[in-house]
Amino acid sequence: MCTAIPDVICVQETFLKAGQDHRVDGYTILRKDSPHPTRGGLAMLLKDGISHTLLQMDDVPGVERQGIEISTDNGKIKLINVYISPSVTVTKDQLSMLFPDRRSIVVRDFNAHSEVWKCTTHNRRGQDLEEVVTEKALMALSSDLQP
Repeated sequence: MCTAIPDVICVQETFLKAGQDHRVDGYTILRKDSPHPTRGGLAMLLKDGISHTLLQMDDVPGVERQGIEISTDNGKIKLINVYISPSVTVTKDQLSMLFPDRRSIVVRDFNAHSEVWKCTTHNRRGQDLEEVVTEKALMALSSDLQP
């Protein structure tokens, strides 16, 4: 059993709203609540003591995202947390905008289905995301669970 305590935890679809304050011992919580009453919301839980800078993210219509930059022994890295509702239409160009540079880790629920990441179904968003990953020479990391 793994007993390591994660430095960063990213959560999509928190469903949290203003006035709902939560605490997790040992972590600072960065929230981006959804403007929609029935979906979305993001949270990053950072282990106390991790220095970070909040990133100013350009608006991408239909996409919820938040980002931080963390300094490591190997340089700075951006960590971006993303949620896209299945009811929202996004273009391939919009998906491409979500990957700012090669020193980024994007943690996401894109509702993009593809056999490439072990989904049993596929959709247009999944096909578009496959193309973005290939064109930008990105690496998709996944467990045996569906994204």
